[in-house]
Amino acid sequence: MWDVSERTADEYLKNARLKLEQDSSISREALMAEALAGYRSLREQAERRGQLMCAKQCIDSMVDLTAIKK
Repeated sequence: MWDVSERTADEYLKNARLKLEQDSSISREALMAEALAGYRSLREQAERRGQLMCAKQCIDSMVDLTAIKK
C-alpha cells in the first residue's frame, strides 16, 4: 500500500512498538502517587461541597489502593 518492502514495514512496526512501550512505561510507584493525588484532590473538592459520601469513597479507595486495611 505504501510501496515499502516487507523488511522496512517490519522495522517500522518494531520501532512503533518500542515507542509505545517507552511511552507507556511508568513505574508502579509513580502510578500509585498519581492515583493517590487524584483521590486526594477529589476528596478535598467533595469535602468543600459537603459531599461527605463521595469524600468517604475517595478515602476508602485510597485505603484499598495502598492495602492499609487487611
